[in-house]
Amino acid sequence: YYNKAVGVLAQYRHLPSFAGIEKDCQATIAELIALLRARLADTQAKPQQLGECVDLLLELEEPADVLCEQFLSSARRRMAHNLKRAIVATKQRGSGGDG
Repeated sequence: YYNKAVGVLAQYRHLPSFAGIEKDCQATIAELIALLRARLADTQAKPQQLGECVDLLLELEEPADVLCEQFLSSARRRMAHNLKRAIVATKQRGSGGDG
């Protein structure tokens, strides 16, 4: 809805009440973008959640190339994190039977 309303808000920003609404909307959207980007960097987030974050950020007209890089970077960190956990678990199982 924000994308639909932004044109109306810009058109009437010369009116004090609309200028205030526009300012509040921009602050809210900036906060939402920050939260979505933080979620995108979360190594515990599931791939479906990351995809939803990317979709929402694209709807908010965030740059696609930046989002792709963030998505891939997050996926790399998540894979590295999971690989480390798997290696530790494998070593623990292997050393548990030796003692």
